Amino acid sequence: MFVYTLRPKYGGLTAIDTLVHLNEPIVKKVSPGLSTFADRPDEVIEYITPLLRFAEEHIPANKISETNLFIFATAGMRLLPELKQRKIIENLQTGLRSVTSLRIIDSNIRVIDGAWEGIYSWIAVNYILGRFSREDKPTVGMIDMGGASVQIAFEMPKTEDFVSKDVFAINLGPDGSQNDFNYKIYSTTFLGYGANEGLKKYEASLVSRGESEDSCAPKGHSKTIGGVAVKGSGQWDKCLTRLSSLIDDKTEPMCEEQTCFLGYVPAPTLNLSTVQLYGFSEYWYTTSSFGAGGEYDFEKFTSEVRKFCGKDWVDIQKFLQSTTVVGDIFNSDSIWTAVHPLTQHLYDEFKRYSNCKRNMGFLEEPRFIRHLHWN
Repeated sequence: MFVYTLRPKYGGLTAIDTLVHLNEPIVKKVSPGLSTFADRPDEVIEYITPLLRFAEEHIPANKISETNLFIFATAGMRLLPELKQRKIIENLQTGLRSVTSLRIIDSNIRVIDGAWEGIYSWIAVNYILGRFSREDKPTVGMIDMGGASVQIAFEMPKTEDFVSKDVFAINLGPDGSQNDFNYKIYSTTFLGYGANEGLKKYEASLVSRGESEDSCAPKGHSKTIGGVAVKGSGQWDKCLTRLSSLIDDKTEPMCEEQTCFLGYVPAPTLNLSTVQLYGFSEYWYTTSSFGAGGEYDFEKFTSEVRKFCGKDWVDIQKFLQSTTVVGDIFNSDSIWTAVHPLTQHLYDEFKRYSNCKRNMGFLEEPRFIRHLHWN
């Protein structure tokens, strides 16, 4: 839950500020997400009510009924069958009015597609960095790995004639009429390639092959997957090879375009070396946990992760117990086994057709960007 204030600006973009309390943004996060109510949609109102109460505590009483509530569900919900998605959304749309005085508009409560999730993230980071102006400042691109999907979005040159369903023309002017804030955005999503879903796919591949050795898990680590006892071997390079074969699904139709992202998604041919890419969510968590946040340094990151993955599980557990931040990041005993190699492989995929190494950064940035989110 994020609480914002909006201030109209004549002739320019609407000013959006994160509401603060004691110099901290008004933000509250809970887990699990909406998708966990797939088989019990009637319980979703009870789940979300504490978030609404939290927001109402920070909104003047006479403004609560004028404050719009937006609930845009993302990849976790997109993975559900459409009927189950609809049941959850309908329960929210019909039930929220009985528990809050916030302004409820049905169209503001929905599941959004991955491309628009990427566009919203792109808008958020460029807005915070002050890249939207009549001075025609260069915008930055973004890449975001969540639990269920990965999004990438960047501005395309106005002269670029690449045609795709992943290209969007947007106008950020307050009434949509100004030409100063027109942008052509390439935004695409890779559903199922997020950290949690990537781990599920990887573990499913181990079970299907009947393998008892996990090269992505550290030595001494053991886990039962699908009734099979799997032991870690801590082989970073072998892990990368396995994930590469998992991501590059040769059963998919080949890309007919000159260049493609993973999953054979057609990509424009422009050189991303001219675009600053900001990595968020798992890209930030992963690199910062190894002291490699900020401008992306391939050699440093790879060296640190390879050393870490070569350690025994007993030693890693001591490390996690002594570092609370890292303990929060690695929220299960195995999530890191797929996240780090998967992150590296996805980065390599985007780097493969452009020299973007020097312009990629996994950044937390100033105070409010640590809570950066498109919503």
